[in-house]
Amino acid sequence: MSNISNPEAFQYEAAVILAGAYGAFPMPFAWTHDADNELYPTDTGQGRRDIQFQTITWLVAHDYLTDDGGVIGGRWQGLRLTERGLNVLNSVPDVLSGKEPLGKRLVVAVAKGSVNVIKQLIPMIIQQAIGDA
Repeated sequence: MSNISNPEAFQYEAAVILAGAYGAFPMPFAWTHDADNELYPTDTGQGRRDIQFQTITWLVAHDYLTDDGGVIGGRWQGLRLTERGLNVLNSVPDVLSGKEPLGKRLVVAVAKGSVNVIKQLIPMIIQQAIGDA
């Protein structure tokens, strides 16, 4: 896929970042802004680095992650999954079959590169957080 829409880019990057946060919890983790790859640029011409930066900013602003370090040398330092983020990723919505929490499903989807599963999970994660607010 040569161009993707910004919502698709957000879903992909949010999935990768949240899977990393879930795997590192309770420890803080760092995130290096990746260079562009075959999935980019988006349909608006933004590169992966820009989308990752904006996605992390959104995840911090909406209380999925905390940011205790900021960006140093192209690497986001001191990110950590918040209580809200952990609760959402540990939830198992009724619409899902099985007992695996969203976070575990997200980690598997990212590891397999399952873009269609990611497109289903990220809206569920956001909806779960809205329902818990």
